[in-house]
Amino acid sequence: MGAVLVVLTLLGTAGCDAVRGTSSCGTGLGMAGLVVILALAITAGSVLLRVVQVPDPGATSFLAVCLVGVVTLLVLVDVLGSRAMLVVVPVLGALAYGLSWWVTTTFVDSDT
Repeated sequence: MGAVLVVLTLLGTAGCDAVRGTSSCGTGLGMAGLVVILALAITAGSVLLRVVQVPDPGATSFLAVCLVGVVTLLVLVDVLGSRAMLVVVPVLGALAYGLSWWVTTTFVDSDT
């Protein structure tokens, strides 16, 4: 899913560049684009987790994508434009999905 986030973000910045002449769409349109990117990543992750029959795929995907977003904005924001992020974000995504799976299978009551 980290790769999905990277691709969607690159597409978003390319779209802003085409429309506005800069890779940033500003706070209004940029924030809406960020929400759309995160929603698409959560949905894609949930679908893939459902295919491999992971219990509670929606919560697992939501938690993982949010973890990637928080860590990225808190720790990696200064280097997001570097090529290394093409590797770092997918690895971070894989780790976040592993942690999210552990949290949801350990702490979520599945007796419903």
